[in-house]
Amino acid sequence: MRKEPLPPRIKKLSTPVPIDRKKPEAGVYRYVLEYAAKDEDGGEWKRQRRYFTSWNAAEAACREMKQRARIAGEGALGIKPGDAEDLAKMRELLADIETEPLAAVREWVEAKRLLQSCGDNVIDVTREWAEQKKRELESKTVEEASELFLKAKEADGARPRYLSDLQQCMRLFSEAFAGKKVAALTPKDIADWIGSLPVGPVRRRNIRVMLGVFLNHAARMGWCSKGIIEDVPAPRVKPAKTETFTPDESCALLEAASRIAPALVPYLTLGLFCGLRTAELDRLDWQHVNDKKVRIEADVAKTASRRVVPIPENAAAWIAPYHRKSGPVRPPNARRFLGKVLAASGVKWKPNAMRHSFASYSLAATNDAPRVSLELGHMSPALVFRHYRALVSQEDAHRYFSIRPPAASSNVIPIAAGRR
Repeated sequence: MRKEPLPPRIKKLSTPVPIDRKKPEAGVYRYVLEYAAKDEDGGEWKRQRRYFTSWNAAEAACREMKQRARIAGEGALGIKPGDAEDLAKMRELLADIETEPLAAVREWVEAKRLLQSCGDNVIDVTREWAEQKKRELESKTVEEASELFLKAKEADGARPRYLSDLQQCMRLFSEAFAGKKVAALTPKDIADWIGSLPVGPVRRRNIRVMLGVFLNHAARMGWCSKGIIEDVPAPRVKPAKTETFTPDESCALLEAASRIAPALVPYLTLGLFCGLRTAELDRLDWQHVNDKKVRIEADVAKTASRRVVPIPENAAAWIAPYHRKSGPVRPPNARRFLGKVLAASGVKWKPNAMRHSFASYSLAATNDAPRVSLELGHMSPALVFRHYRALVSQEDAHRYFSIRPPAASSNVIPIAAGRR
């Protein structure tokens, strides 16, 4: 390799070189043109050779080469001092990465062309790509991240049922992406996996939510970029019909329970007339219940936020005979007792119907969505309006909150008094 260009020159070969050794009739090369040239990336000067059969052909090629050099030299004379300074700065900047200016410019132009249709900036895209590669190198595998995530949730005091759901979800996810780094996961990977599961849309939606919790945790730990789950489309779930118990059905349930399973009466009463969630009823202790209100502590509430729910007068009458200082409100064998009560009452059980009934009748009776929302533990009154508005009449709401134990049936509390 040469630092300075070699002037073109013609030499006669001492020994002619066959053009094609397999075809002697093709003739021989007798002259060689030696010159200096750079490769396409504009690196250092390198000696090059071209072979010719005659002096005239070699001389013509040499003249053409010198002519091109002369034209290039004249062009170089037109370079402004500022351009020369820029070239010197370019060489200085490129010295650390051992790249010639021409090669660097070619790479930049090609990258610019590729990104031109996207409207992206070369630097931004390169930086994002480099950060992604760095994350992949520093990232955990899905199995490693999943194990650490579950340990963190357990340490945070996640409830056993929620933790069990997370464990099942992460086990399936880890098996599907075994050995893959979390940072290498794409929204398409996750969406395709969720779509392949042999489960219904509600379960798919719940799995997406749990994976969102996992990926957000991974992003906080620096194992992947933020917001991956936002680009995973949520499965479409057909809105479930909001089912309620009629006043007659509610009365039949409580009367049957008082005859067959008295210990179940407070459980049903607080669900029907206070709107507590099933999970909240299952964890509720009598020490948080009096004749005026129910106090839902953070460790009982679904949203881990405490709230106070007033007890209507008719509900207080139902639970008064069974009130205790402490202990679980949910009796042992509650599921078995409930089956007997349903059979005796002739009422068909409807999922979440106790809570839906309270919300629907309470909204119809008071027309106060913020108040009902607060008692339900919802974040927004809009949710109450969307799900419970105009499901029942005011007359049925009056009957509903007037349901009392048989012994007190003659003393019916008007709806206004019962809900204020």
